[in-house]
Amino acid sequence: MYKNTAVNIVELLITISIYYKDSINIKSKTFTSSNPPVITDVLLNMKIFHKLTPITTKSEDTLGRADFATSLAVDLTNYSDRESIVVGLFGDWGDGKTSVKNMAIEHANTLDTPPLILDFNPWQWSETGAIKDEFFRELCKLLGLQFGDPIYAKAADLLEKYSKSIRGLSYLAEFSGVLTDALHLPAAAPITKSVIKRLIERIVGPSDVSQTIAQLRDKNTDTRGAKELKNLIDSEFEKAGRNLIIFIDDIDRLSPEEVLSMLQFVKSTVNFPRTVYVLLTQRDYIIKAIAQRYEKEYAVQYLEKIIQIDLFLPRPTPDAIKKYFNEQIQKTFDNYISNVQGDPHHWNNLYLNGIERFFNNIRDVHRFLNSIQFTLGQVTNKGVLEVNDADFIAIETLRVFQPAVYQAVQTEKESLTSIKGPDWRSRIDGDSKEAQLLKRLLQKVNGPLTDASKEILCELFPNIRESAGLSESFMESNDRLRIHSSNYFDRYFRLSIPSGEISEGEAFTISNMRGEEKFQEAFDSLKTRGVFFDGIHRLRKVAAHVQYREIANLAVAAINTMEKQLPEIDRLSGLDDGVVILILDLVKIHQDSKLRYKVLSEIIGRTNSLFLATDLVHFAGPSEEDNRYGREPALSGDEFESLKKDICKKLYSAALEKSIFSKSMRDGRLDYVLYRWLEWSNDIPSDWYVPALTDPLLLEFLLEGFIGGTWSTGIDGSVKNPVTSRSRSLQLKDLSKFSDIEKISIAVEKFRNDLKHDTIICFDSAYKQWNIPNKDAQTDDHGKAKLS
Repeated sequence: MYKNTAVNIVELLITISIYYKDSINIKSKTFTSSNPPVITDVLLNMKIFHKLTPITTKSEDTLGRADFATSLAVDLTNYSDRESIVVGLFGDWGDGKTSVKNMAIEHANTLDTPPLILDFNPWQWSETGAIKDEFFRELCKLLGLQFGDPIYAKAADLLEKYSKSIRGLSYLAEFSGVLTDALHLPAAAPITKSVIKRLIERIVGPSDVSQTIAQLRDKNTDTRGAKELKNLIDSEFEKAGRNLIIFIDDIDRLSPEEVLSMLQFVKSTVNFPRTVYVLLTQRDYIIKAIAQRYEKEYAVQYLEKIIQIDLFLPRPTPDAIKKYFNEQIQKTFDNYISNVQGDPHHWNNLYLNGIERFFNNIRDVHRFLNSIQFTLGQVTNKGVLEVNDADFIAIETLRVFQPAVYQAVQTEKESLTSIKGPDWRSRIDGDSKEAQLLKRLLQKVNGPLTDASKEILCELFPNIRESAGLSESFMESNDRLRIHSSNYFDRYFRLSIPSGEISEGEAFTISNMRGEEKFQEAFDSLKTRGVFFDGIHRLRKVAAHVQYREIANLAVAAINTMEKQLPEIDRLSGLDDGVVILILDLVKIHQDSKLRYKVLSEIIGRTNSLFLATDLVHFAGPSEEDNRYGREPALSGDEFESLKKDICKKLYSAALEKSIFSKSMRDGRLDYVLYRWLEWSNDIPSDWYVPALTDPLLLEFLLEGFIGGTWSTGIDGSVKNPVTSRSRSLQLKDLSKFSDIEKISIAVEKFRNDLKHDTIICFDSAYKQWNIPNKDAQTDDHGKAKLS
C-alpha cells in the first residue's frame, strides 16, 4: 500500500526512527524526553559546602554590574531587525555571567513592552541526547502560556510538529547505521522497503508486520516537511508584537560535539524572526571545541559566522573583589563562629600585601570559599574559632593556590616558630638564618616563590623573640592564637584540637556558666584532665563573655582549684599568677573603680587561699610594670587602700585561727604573705607563730613557708653551654622579722624526728650560718644560707 518512492521510504524511516528512539533499546540504555535523568536530584544530594548561587536581583549586586545588565536588557528588547541574531556574552567560569543574565531578565520584565524570555540550560540534558527535544518542549510551553494570543498559540502548535520533524531527521543517520549493524548488511547497502520489513519482523514477529507499520505511520500524521513548517513558524513570529529573547547558559559545560551541535541548531534550525539568542560561555572553550573538528585558523571565523555580537562581561575592580571577598568570608564565618575578634591591622597587612594577589576574579573567591567551608568546621568548637582568623585565611590561601608552599611550611615548624632578630624582611635575601630557611622552603616548593607568597610568610612569621627572651608582642600573639606560636602552629595543619588541650569552644562554654558550683565543677574537671592552666589561659581570651555578676563566682572557684595545686607547684614557675591575671582581666572590663573594688573585696572575703588573695591585692594596685607598659591598674587611690585593709583583716583572723599555717604556703609563700602584710599594716600579732612551737605539723608548715627556691646558672667550661641548677634555702633573715629564731630552734630540736629530712637539712644549714659572728662573709646579701 506504500508507493515505491524514495519519499515514502524516507517518511517510513523517520517514523520508525522516532519509534526506535522512544521505545526500542538495541544498543544501550538511553533517556527519553518522557523519562529524563533526574540530574537535579543528583546535584541536591551532593555535598556542596559553598553553594555558588548566582544573584537574582539588582539589589544583590556588589560588583557594579547592574548598569551593564540593565543596558543589555534594553538593547535586546529593542532589537528591531527581522532576522534572528546571536549574541555572545563571554566570561570565565565563575565570573558571574548567570548573575548578569538574571539581572537583565529582571529588568526586561519591568519594561512597558516586555519581551518573551526563555532561560534555557542545555547542560542539564548533556550526554542524554535530549538537549534539542527539551529546547522545543520548553519553547512550546512558553508560547502556550501566552493565553488569548492566537499568534503564539498557532506558533506553539506548529513548533511542536516542527520539532517532531527535526527530531526524526536528526535520528535518520543514526538509524541507518543501526539497520546496517542489526541486519549484518554491508556498510554501503541501500536501505530499501524490504530491509525495513526485515527489521520489523525481527522486532515484532512476522505475523504483526502490517499492523505495526500502520501504527507507526499514524505517529507522523502531518505530512508537511520540516522546511514548510519552518516557513509557517517564521510567518507567525513576524506577526508577533514582541521580541523573543532566548538565553542559553552553561554552553561551556557541554562536550565539544554538543557545543558544535548547539551552535548549528541555533543558527540554522531555530533562527526564527524577531528572536535574539544570548549564549553565555567562555569564548576560548568554544573556539577549542570548534577546532576539534575544523582547523584552528578556521575556528575563529566559524564562530564569527555564528555569533554576530561579542559582549564581554565587565571585570570587577580589585576594590569590588575585595568587598565581595570580605562579605562572603564574613557570611561563611558567621555560619560557624560567634566569637571572631580580629586584628584589623594584621588582617590588612596580610590581605593587601599578599592574599589579594591570589583573587583575580569571582571564580577564585568561590574556589577558596568552597575549600574553607570544610576546613573551617574543623577548627571551630561550639561556635568558637580555635585559631587566629586572619592567619587561618592566609594559610588556607596558600593551601588552595600554592599547595607546595603550604606543604613546605608544614615541615618547618621549629624554624618558623623560633626566628630571632628585629626584621625578617630585611634579611631574607642575605646569608642569615632566615635566608637559609627561605632557601629550604624554595627547595621543597621546587619552584620560584611568588612575591605574594613571600609577603604572606613574612606577615605570618615575623620576629617573635628578642635576645633577652620573649617579647611583649610574642606574649600577646599567644592570646591571639597566632600561627607563629609553637603552641598553636600544629592546629593550622592538624585541623583539630589534641585531646590534651582545652578548646576555645570549651572555654567559651565555661565563660557562660552561672553560679560558683558550676564553675567549680568545670575547673575540677580541667584539673583532673591536667589542663587547668591551659583552661585559665583560654578563659583570658573569652573574658568579655563572662557576666560581670558572675566574676566573683568564677574567681572563687578558680582560686579554690588553684589552692589545691599550690603544694605541688614551684612558685618560680609563675603558674599561680595565671588565676590572678585572669581575675584582674575580668574585673577591668568594668570602668567603675568602686564596682571593681566591690567585686575584688567579695572575692577576698569568700576565698580560703591566703596566698592567692594576697597576690590578687598586690597585682590589683599600681606597679612599676604598669607604668613601664602604660597599663591601667585595676585599683588605685582610696579603693586600693580599702582593699589592702580587707586582706590585712583576713590575715589577722587567719593568724588567730592558726589557718595561716597551711601546706599551700610552702615554697616561700608564707614569707611572701607576711612581707605584704607588714608592708600594708603594722598589726601582725607578735605571737602569731607560737602555735607552731608545740605542734610539729604547724612547725613544718612554718619552715616550709620560708624555704624558697632559687635558680643559678654556671658554665661547664664552655661559654656556649650554661648549666642551670635549682636550689632551696631557708631565709632566716626574713623569718627573724616575724618570729624569735632561738625559740624556733628549740622547737626544731624537740620535733627533729617528726620533721621532714629536707626541712631539717635546710634549717641546720641556715641556723649554722646564722650563729657565725661574721655571717655576712658566709651568707648572701639577703642573709640566706644556701643548700644546693
